[in-house]
Amino acid sequence: MIRKIYRQPSLYGGDELSRLRNIGKAMRADFTLLGIQSVKQLAKCNADELYERIQTLTHTRHDPCVWDTYAAAIHQARTGEALPWREFTQVRKQRQTKKTFSTPAPAPSPGFRRVLGKEKAVAGMNMPANPAVIAKFDAYPADIQARLLSLRELILKTAATTEGVGELAETLKWGQISYLTSQTGSGSLIRLDQHRSAPTEYAMYFHCQTTLVDTFREMFGQQFRYEGNRCLIFDVRKTIPAKALRQCIQLALTYHLTRKAAKSGVRRPARTTGR
Repeated sequence: MIRKIYRQPSLYGGDELSRLRNIGKAMRADFTLLGIQSVKQLAKCNADELYERIQTLTHTRHDPCVWDTYAAAIHQARTGEALPWREFTQVRKQRQTKKTFSTPAPAPSPGFRRVLGKEKAVAGMNMPANPAVIAKFDAYPADIQARLLSLRELILKTAATTEGVGELAETLKWGQISYLTSQTGSGSLIRLDQHRSAPTEYAMYFHCQTTLVDTFREMFGQQFRYEGNRCLIFDVRKTIPAKALRQCIQLALTYHLTRKAAKSGVRRPARTTGR
């Protein structure tokens, strides 16, 4: 039996990954989530590592045939030989028989309801559960949800350890998860949401009529990616500069206090309580 082999000499340029034989919309989205942007980059990848990472990022167990497709795409990226993904199924099944192919358990999604039970331990904050906020968190993809929950925790800890802020209110504003210094009125609104520009991006938003984002840009420069004067943009594939972000949050939570102090001629540096 003669096996038909496809070759694509003009694979490079444009959205080259979509032109790989076995890559449809779902697999192309996987590559975006995995941070793979070119055929050249894909050629350096390992199918086992990609298969493990996609399950970790999505907190979901994937069918082993996903590995077959990754293997076929990597093979084509390296050699130009565009084999159907089923050619690699037998390879994988042989490895399963020999117990050299593992299917890692996906990392569980943090889940907003599980986080609620820990609120008393989060720097003393104990906000009542808001059903609308819970529904909003639950609607996000698992990887975005996990990152937004991390930002939430950082906001709560910063609020609880910054003098003059008091407890926060957690609600929805303009359809986004929002944090208000409702007890003291010390600061400006902070909002969280997935960013519209890419499925792997999310953002922390600030009131566009404040000078906060301009201040962040002056203080931290290229440590952050900015969008005008309204938000800081993050990517699930990259590490957040947590120390710098904590300072940004602190400045937002004390924005009105600082402005009042400046008008009265008193310099008021933000201070933590040491908790």
